[in-house]
Amino acid sequence: MFAEIVLHRRVPSKFDSFTYEVPADLKIAQGQVVSVPFRNQKLPGIVRALHEAAPTYPTKVLESATELILGTRQMDLAVWMSKFYACGFSKVIDFFIPEKIWTPSKRVKKKAEAAAAEKIPQERVSEKIAPDEKPVEVSGTRNENLEKLVKELLVKKENILVLEKTPMDLREISEEISRQSDSDDQVLVLFPELFHLKKFSENLPVFHGELNETRKAQIWESIRNGAPGVIAGTRAALFLPFKKLSAIVVTFEHSESYKEKRTPNYDALSVAEKLAALWKIPLIVTSQTPRAETWHKMLENKFKKIEWIAPKAPTVKIIEMADERRHGNYGIFADETIEKIARTLSQNKQVLLFINQKGEASALLCPDCGNIFRCGTCSSSLTVHKELDLRCHRCKTSSPMPSTCDKCGNANLKPLGHGTEKLEKEIEKIFSRAKIIRLDSGNFASRGKKSVDEKLLEATDVIIATQSIDKPFTLPRLNLSVAVSPDPLLQFPHFRATERVFQLLTHIKNLTHPSGEFLIQTFLPGNPIFEYIKNDPIENFYEAELETRKSLSLPPFNSACP
Repeated sequence: MFAEIVLHRRVPSKFDSFTYEVPADLKIAQGQVVSVPFRNQKLPGIVRALHEAAPTYPTKVLESATELILGTRQMDLAVWMSKFYACGFSKVIDFFIPEKIWTPSKRVKKKAEAAAAEKIPQERVSEKIAPDEKPVEVSGTRNENLEKLVKELLVKKENILVLEKTPMDLREISEEISRQSDSDDQVLVLFPELFHLKKFSENLPVFHGELNETRKAQIWESIRNGAPGVIAGTRAALFLPFKKLSAIVVTFEHSESYKEKRTPNYDALSVAEKLAALWKIPLIVTSQTPRAETWHKMLENKFKKIEWIAPKAPTVKIIEMADERRHGNYGIFADETIEKIARTLSQNKQVLLFINQKGEASALLCPDCGNIFRCGTCSSSLTVHKELDLRCHRCKTSSPMPSTCDKCGNANLKPLGHGTEKLEKEIEKIFSRAKIIRLDSGNFASRGKKSVDEKLLEATDVIIATQSIDKPFTLPRLNLSVAVSPDPLLQFPHFRATERVFQLLTHIKNLTHPSGEFLIQTFLPGNPIFEYIKNDPIENFYEAELETRKSLSLPPFNSACP
């Protein structure tokens, strides 16, 4: 017998697996971790396939096998990913096995077995609810809502879209799922980023890519040995060796952080769908603004919709900036915006200013020849920063501020547009006593922070933010939010641009206190997206978006697009 072995080692893509002869006295199985000779070394690998077809070239003999065998579902998932994402199996399988599992340590294994023996206390569900084919609209007290919702999620063996028309407390959801699950069940709750994981997974075991290798191996072995209960994780947790997986929950389903940047560049939602299908268990996705593809699946009855109803939302007002210009206001803010910021601050309430541009200005322009200074690598416009340098936020490069135009030699160069730093200066001029914080990646990176201090944000009077605000913050004092200049986002050359703006502005609207107000300053007041934000139901947005995508043969109507 012969085995196709995928080595745990970087090899050219054309050598995705190597053929070895299996000794007659050695019993091995597909998915088993083995040791094989390779050149002058002994390397770990995994059995991808077994067959009797002798190759036409000489083969080496497989030397030994470990007790570790990946389950059938894991192997099937890895094979599916390899085909679906057109990627070598060797690139995929590394996501499934932590580094220390390839070379097992007795200390790691001993600790993992001890952890597996400590079962998470759970209560059995004694009452099952009858199936109901109609969309569920949750109503009643909060506790009744939560219990009813979780029963609905766990009992039905179907995919469910939970439309959060008011933000849910996902910590409570996780605890309720744990309480209602059978005592030996394993439930996976996915979060897009570590920020979400830390906020909502208190008292739950967690698994993510930034754990040290020893801890990863301990949790991996614990799950493989059948440790029951709810485990929370980022997309890396999809590849744990579950023994009795009963449900998968994908929170913040619309988040772009579910896309893996490394090969095979998988989408965690797609992988979760496949994993749920292999286990024949329900996949539950939650979002205030789901992807258009998921909404389309709901319309095709591939997902059942459950609505978590919002009691109240803040007022939304669209301010036409062209009118401001006609009345002689050429500043960043409309007169009404300044008045409402002043009123909000006088009431000791909080203000959020959203603008999707870091720096002092969005570009540097030569007014004589129209030249815009661009990155030499990617051709993106360079952003002006207050340190008087130009930076490319895509390539992370910087250069000194030029004294003249490199095209015509003009020395009178003009900053174009505005960013977070310019907004900060403007607010400091008008409201000198206000506590201001900039929430952008450059600002927090300069402080050496990987996360955001929510207590610091809560104590701030004015938050100036880019898309970094797109996280589940708790801001009880936030009574006024302003989208300062969302128009450029709509011009981004990608078919998901409109959907992304809708998701982002809806998130800011939902962050704002229900008694507050959300102002949108725009030169494009006729763009339907702003009316969708202003007026519920959100179903109107998805109807229009899907109609546009269908006419242009874009996803979900054409899976060939990224």
